[in-house]
Amino acid sequence: MTTAAALLAVSVLLVGAAAQRVTGLGFAVVVAPVLVLLLGPLQGVVLANALGAVVALLVLVRLRRDLEAHPTVLLTVAAVVGVVPGLAMATSVSPALLQLGFGVLVLALLGVAVAAAARERARPRPVPALGAGVASGLVHSAAGLGSPVLSVYAVLSGWPQRAFAASVQPWFVVVGVVASSPPAPTSRCPRPR
Repeated sequence: MTTAAALLAVSVLLVGAAAQRVTGLGFAVVVAPVLVLLLGPLQGVVLANALGAVVALLVLVRLRRDLEAHPTVLLTVAAVVGVVPGLAMATSVSPALLQLGFGVLVLALLGVAVAAAARERARPRPVPALGAGVASGLVHSAAGLGSPVLSVYAVLSGWPQRAFAASVQPWFVVVGVVASSPPAPTSRCPRPR
């Protein structure tokens, strides 16, 4: 890695960490694309997940008083289930297809969140935490982008921002650690020599 690439990576890591502290999420959304460009799809996402877990642990220390255990446990346990197929996709599906598919998914999810937030007096609706958890784990492990799924869940369920910001940090720690352990390469990913 060149000096310029290393400086870019460090700068992006700092911006991502600041976003995580202020909003409760955003580290991987900021960091993963740059790390993927610098290191490749699998290594970039794995490193973004591992670093995201460290950043989330540091943020959790500051926000622990606002943590809501019940939704955190549901989302996190379900996300760990979603990590398995996500890692399989990351090693067996074309990186270009993954980028396109998850890019479209993220845009669609953000559109849903914006539309829901724009409604006057939008009442919280029950959103299946287990489904949101599995989807977030799958997308996070395959592309480092579990945040949009969590954001849509928070908006649709009416989760207050302060509690959400604190409560998703354990999710990022657990899912980041689990998702940073890549599976053995498949026939579509050449083995290092």
